[in-house]
Amino acid sequence: MGLALGVHGPGLGGSWAWGLGLSASLSAEPPSMRLKARPGSPGFSVLTCSAFSFYPPELQLRFVRNGMAAGSGEGDIGPNGDGSFHAWSSLTVKSGDEHHYCCVVQHAGLAQPLTVELESPAKSSVPVVGIVIGFLLLMTVAAGGALLWRRMRKGLP
Repeated sequence: MGLALGVHGPGLGGSWAWGLGLSASLSAEPPSMRLKARPGSPGFSVLTCSAFSFYPPELQLRFVRNGMAAGSGEGDIGPNGDGSFHAWSSLTVKSGDEHHYCCVVQHAGLAQPLTVELESPAKSSVPVVGIVIGFLLLMTVAAGGALLWRRMRKGLP
């Protein structure tokens, strides 16, 4: 079970692709893929499988949970300005179960289906920013203290 996304052209040799005049005989370009999770309604998360910069537009995205088909979710496909396409499919899952899911994509540009694992959440930059700001404040206070000490030592007001 999968969500077959695609806009079908008139066949090989035809000119189409959203009025851009691209020929359907162009070589297949495989998609760049990403699978991310975000909070959904209480107790749930939304997984979004995204495909970028692929051609032709026929593409199949499906979710797999622990190796078993989990459905295709809700999705859409659209054209990019360069004649390639992008697509996405989202599936709502129980919070905490996100790591059990992956996304499988089938496309003419791929020799075999590609399995995409969930991206690990980006590490927060807050601790790094806090350390840098703290260091800058410490340096400012130290410089001010050194200037004050120097003035007092020379007897300047």
